[in-house]
Amino acid sequence: MKKETTTYDVTSYTIGGTNNIHVMGGMLVSNAANGAVTNLGVALSWTTPVVPLVVGNNEIYVIGTNYLNRVASDSVIITRGGIGTGKPYVDITTPDRTVSYGTLSIAVEGTFILNKEPKKKKIIGADNADWIIDGKLQ
Repeated sequence: MKKETTTYDVTSYTIGGTNNIHVMGGMLVSNAANGAVTNLGVALSWTTPVVPLVVGNNEIYVIGTNYLNRVASDSVIITRGGIGTGKPYVDITTPDRTVSYGTLSIAVEGTFILNKEPKKKKIIGADNADWIIDGKLQ
């Protein structure tokens, strides 16, 4: 069985493939992990519509039939990673500042998006790297 691994921020997938000239009755794609089923047009070379993914293993089947309803299928496992596997994002929102020579620390604000869920962070002091996350000193 073919296998593919992806990150948390990938919520859907398309699959391409081929079949022989005897697949004439119909084709569909199914994700056993969430029950999603979609019909697709019969063609020798095809690409599925977008298949929604859940976190974990998604066993996806593409099924084709002939005019006598005999079935052929192939499958692939797409493993979607959990929270923490997505693309990180950090944005400092504090405007540029000029400080005097005697300034030892400055507050810097910003946001980060961890797997599409925004949360605020505030950095206190350039040297000691304390963090306030959701109002709590870390």
